[in-house]
Amino acid sequence: MSAYPTRQVVQTLADEITQGRLDVATTVDEALRRGDADGACGLLLAASVAGRPLDASHVATVLPDLSDIELLPVLVGACRGDRVGMLLDVVEAGRSSDERDAVALFLAVELLAGAPLPPRLAGLLRTHARRMLGIEASILIALAAMRLGDPHILDVAKAWLPMAKAVEAKPLQERLLRQLSSPTLSVLPEHPPARVVSGFTVRRAVPKVGRNDLCPCGSGKKYKRCCLERDVERAADPSPLPGLTRAEYLRTGGPRMTASEVDRLRPYELAEIDLPTLGTLPLISALRRATAFQRWDLAERAMEALAARTDAPGGDGEGYREELISAAVDAGNVEVARRQMTRMRADHAPHASDLLKLELMRPTVETLAHLEQAALIALRTPQGEGLFDLSFALLKASPALGVVVARGSLSARRWLDSSVVIDAVEEARDRLGLPPGDAGRDLFELLLDRDAARQEDDSVRGGASAERDSLAAKAEALHDKLRESKERVADLERRLRAHEASLGPDQAGKPAQPRAQATGIVPAPAPAQSQDEAERRRLRAKVDELKHLLTERNEERTTLRRQLAGVNDALAAGFPQVERTAEPEESDPGDEAAVDAPRTILIPSFAPSCDDELRGLPAAVARRAMVVVAALAGGDTAAWRQAKQMTSAAEPLFTCRVGIHHRVLFRIAGGALAVLCVVHRKDLEGAIKRHGRIAVR
Repeated sequence: MSAYPTRQVVQTLADEITQGRLDVATTVDEALRRGDADGACGLLLAASVAGRPLDASHVATVLPDLSDIELLPVLVGACRGDRVGMLLDVVEAGRSSDERDAVALFLAVELLAGAPLPPRLAGLLRTHARRMLGIEASILIALAAMRLGDPHILDVAKAWLPMAKAVEAKPLQERLLRQLSSPTLSVLPEHPPARVVSGFTVRRAVPKVGRNDLCPCGSGKKYKRCCLERDVERAADPSPLPGLTRAEYLRTGGPRMTASEVDRLRPYELAEIDLPTLGTLPLISALRRATAFQRWDLAERAMEALAARTDAPGGDGEGYREELISAAVDAGNVEVARRQMTRMRADHAPHASDLLKLELMRPTVETLAHLEQAALIALRTPQGEGLFDLSFALLKASPALGVVVARGSLSARRWLDSSVVIDAVEEARDRLGLPPGDAGRDLFELLLDRDAARQEDDSVRGGASAERDSLAAKAEALHDKLRESKERVADLERRLRAHEASLGPDQAGKPAQPRAQATGIVPAPAPAQSQDEAERRRLRAKVDELKHLLTERNEERTTLRRQLAGVNDALAAGFPQVERTAEPEESDPGDEAAVDAPRTILIPSFAPSCDDELRGLPAAVARRAMVVVAALAGGDTAAWRQAKQMTSAAEPLFTCRVGIHHRVLFRIAGGALAVLCVVHRKDLEGAIKRHGRIAVR
């Protein structure tokens, strides 16, 4: 049953179903309980071949875990019921890769067959169009957007639309449609695809013996007449350990597994491992792998094994329990989240944002009072950390209210958090069916402009020179151009809305006729056409021209902002800054001094110990650390305002905040930014003493 669903395997299972020797629903449930998605897929396909196709609801739990993405359209085509709704449920669950989500959304659009566009589908398409996509995923998103023709989807997906004309687009589209609509057996392969084994060196599961040599089992027979046939089967299932098949390796190889090997395991393979036998770092990988697949039973088993370890990064495993709770909350699994909260040690507590999200999932009469208290605590925080937690919690549970609160959390001083919350606001607008482009983005740009102007004023007050005056004048001129550009954009948007209103709702979304290139002259209508039709063509051409101009003005605006940022960086790097009086969220140990952003790009490098440290950190902290390092290396002035130099260190040593509780230590030498470690604030003093005497190699 666990074999890859080839044509022969599916036909054999279909015969069993036809003869009444196989209960499909029961066997599918058993396969899914074991994490065997391929086995469940074969059963579902066999049921379709036997003339007993199952409802789409059975397929939703299978699609995310299929070993081969090519099986996805075949399985969707073999089921019945609300297939569009099922595909949207799969995408919303967040368990699949972007490539699988793109296939699912493309198939959902095709299955609509002219029916009204579901708001959920429109929102999910917009959300995925904002992501960084691979070639095939971008092609499918572009094809789906163009097929629907919705102006809001086209606006968000405009960066991907040229991919619909790529050479790979037509063959990909034809293959998926063929797999979706053809009879099941005709599109299944005769043989399973070649298994790709990566991440380790394959070792022989059997010794190398000549066919005519004596069999090593001691029977006295020639090898070809004794164990050869059995060993051929074993040799087809390699593993990283000599003498073991992969199945044996999963059952007994836990103590020798590495974290990178665990990172490549499928759910049913994770279920075979004796988790307590794994080393600490591989066990952390198993916990995160199980969480990513939402195999909560495996995740909780891994967590209990990790809780007993004393060598986990950070000192104990409770930080990973917090990570598990956050993942369960984000997935909407209240039972797992609450169960893990009851198992936390007394000296640890769940994140306030997770508690708030849980309460918003099941609100009570006290929920409003708790929200008020959370907002008050956030407002008292100097850097407003709690405002972002409150925003994310509301954006998930009450997106409309979350959009309003998120706008109030934006801050130029918290540029990274603000950028993330703006992206979350756009996704909330997608779910609400609101047009893209929240007013909070414009507000944030104004805050950044004001902060840049303040930096400029600080630099001007720091000294007087011809170069400084020239830069200040250039910055002022760029400010004026930026204001003019914003005004032109607003005027174009007003004119565009007016012309679209003139066309009417049935005409505004239609493709415009070719626009005049140099003169802007609209071609005259053919004599046989009515005057009304000619006027509509003229208006559509004008709308297209205005959209083109609007795109150009937005690009001009972006260019001006980059130029202004460059001038402000030059001012910040070349002249002393006025000392800031705002108090930090927490004071770090040791003597420290503010530092200016470098004037050149730095190439980041990591100490060997950083690999284990980053792997051991909670996922959210590790991601933020990498973003902070990239910003520092790129010379971002906002990031460098969070950096300090440890003046007590024998060698130049710098720290920078990664959220409230973590710090990254680094040095600058030879055009490189050498990252030494990422530590919790409580361990910062020891890290400074340890690295303060180590010279950069």
